[in-house]
Amino acid sequence: MSDPIDLPIDSEDRLYDPPLVDCAYRDPQRRGFAITFVPSDDVSSAATEFVLVPDPSPEFTQIEALWAHVAQLLNPSAALDRVVHGGGGDYSILLTDRSRLNLADSDNAAEISDRLKRIADLAEIAFRIERRRSRPSPKIA
Repeated sequence: MSDPIDLPIDSEDRLYDPPLVDCAYRDPQRRGFAITFVPSDDVSSAATEFVLVPDPSPEFTQIEALWAHVAQLLNPSAALDRVVHGGGGDYSILLTDRSRLNLADSDNAAEISDRLKRIADLAEIAFRIERRRSRPSPKIA
């Protein structure tokens, strides 16, 4: 296997386009994944949006599988509790035993980043669905 090429990334460079996870955790009291994300421009002009992805829903099931895969890639001794954006391409990953890992320190950082991007995509889909449901239907004359 070849050695990775160290390419400097300018602070203005983006590794991924929005949507991006800002903070995500499973909320057992509200029975879903609570996700704050940076939305794509065509969804919202806000810096961040929040969505509770409810269980049961197709998005919840997919996020749950991706969440489990992130935990498996990290191989922590404790369960995954919360993922918080740490700036740039880095994330702080909090475990149930209150320990913290940084994504940048993981050998699987690229694969974990990909899973987090997929979680953000699903959160944005759930947000669109929720927003569509909360809008009043147009009245037909």
